[in-house]
Amino acid sequence: MSRRGRTIAASVLACSCAALEPDPLPPRGEVLVLVDTDLPVPLVVARLRIDISTEDGRWIASRDDVRPDPRDWPTSFSVYNDDEARAKTLLVRLRAYPDARVVPYTGAARLEGAATPASEPDPTLAVDRTIRVPLVFGSRGRMRVVLRGECLGKEDCDPSSPPVEPVMDREVPSVVGSFAAAPCEGFPTLPERACIPGGAFVFGDAFFRPTDTTGDIRIEARPERVVVLSRFAIDRDEVTVERFRQALARGFVPPTAVAANEVDGPPAGTPPDACTWSAAPRGREAYPLSCVTWDTARAFCKFEGGDLPTEAEWEYTALAAGRRAKATYVWGEDAPTCAKAVFGRSSLRPDCTELSEGLPPGDAPNEDVTPLGVRNLTGSLEEHVRDDHAPFTADCWTRAPVRDPVCELPPPPECVLDRDSLACRSAGGIVKSTRGASWYDTASGLRLVDRTGSQRISRTADALLGFRCVYPAP
Repeated sequence: MSRRGRTIAASVLACSCAALEPDPLPPRGEVLVLVDTDLPVPLVVARLRIDISTEDGRWIASRDDVRPDPRDWPTSFSVYNDDEARAKTLLVRLRAYPDARVVPYTGAARLEGAATPASEPDPTLAVDRTIRVPLVFGSRGRMRVVLRGECLGKEDCDPSSPPVEPVMDREVPSVVGSFAAAPCEGFPTLPERACIPGGAFVFGDAFFRPTDTTGDIRIEARPERVVVLSRFAIDRDEVTVERFRQALARGFVPPTAVAANEVDGPPAGTPPDACTWSAAPRGREAYPLSCVTWDTARAFCKFEGGDLPTEAEWEYTALAAGRRAKATYVWGEDAPTCAKAVFGRSSLRPDCTELSEGLPPGDAPNEDVTPLGVRNLTGSLEEHVRDDHAPFTADCWTRAPVRDPVCELPPPPECVLDRDSLACRSAGGIVKSTRGASWYDTASGLRLVDRTGSQRISRTADALLGFRCVYPAP
């Protein structure tokens, strides 16, 4: 169904919903502008900002339209000139960006009597294009503009296709979601792994503020950035005791020892006695492996043909992959309950001890499952990831590529021999990021944009930490 086109005059701005067939145009100089984007909607783009000015920079009008449905694209509006005496050319600035991601307006002065906008799209999260629209009285025309992902956050971007394309009198299919899309067709399928299609998403959370509830090293999840991920596979479940034992039998040599718990039966409900590993099977083979260092976790993943997930891969898997919009929790927007995830299972934090105390087996049923079938990202165990634990303002992040970013820092020379010294406990290259929460956490600690950290090598066994692996696309 076509939707009604609206018009922008030299002093009026109004925008339409998506359509290629507007109402009959009045007999004046008019151009219908069709705006599309190849970014995913609403995962990366949910709004369109339109600013109109004259060629000499005088502002005319502004409009901010909500476009959170892929069916809203391409959207359209018309610009007209009702001055019979002369032709006009207007500058139309178009910015596609995520919902609510704005910064205080810092633009040039506006026409006398015109209200300066209080805010404008965050330039780091927006595709920003300015086009020239010639208006000749009595003529009608159409233009098509595609706001392309390759120009995200870039000034003076020169995309591979022209910014303005002629439009014929027929519908042009939208290209929403085509940027960086890498579907899973042809990806080898294994029951124990999930394929995560490649794509773009907003990494981090500008509105989340971490709360220290367990003594973990926490840093903020801002500033946000749009990142692009290649497709990959990820373990559906955390690495178990049984799987680790099988790798040892196949020749895997861990660089650091896994702390052992030589008591038979389930792990205890207090961290010091909750390690799951034992030298010989003691009834915990189906439990996730805990008390494992980052070095051993990464070495295991490489032995298996993969690596630890990056922070971006982990967050994308948990909150964005397989969804139209980024979620708050793995299961959606509902508040955590004991049935949804493994948390509050300690005698010291007994929110959910009526179900069990301590870490349950990895196959214990709950709702902590992503749309693509990855389990226990919220609770069970916190998980090692590949990156160093650094603010998003650190050089390793600001200089990281948009595609498949990772933050890796060399350890300070003085920390090489003694990584556990007090001076080195928070040094770059020593503290690695962890993501997710554990059986010991409370409901308030289950936001998966939370960025915690753990020492790379520690003499203290951590019964709250486990891991899973990712594998590259063929």
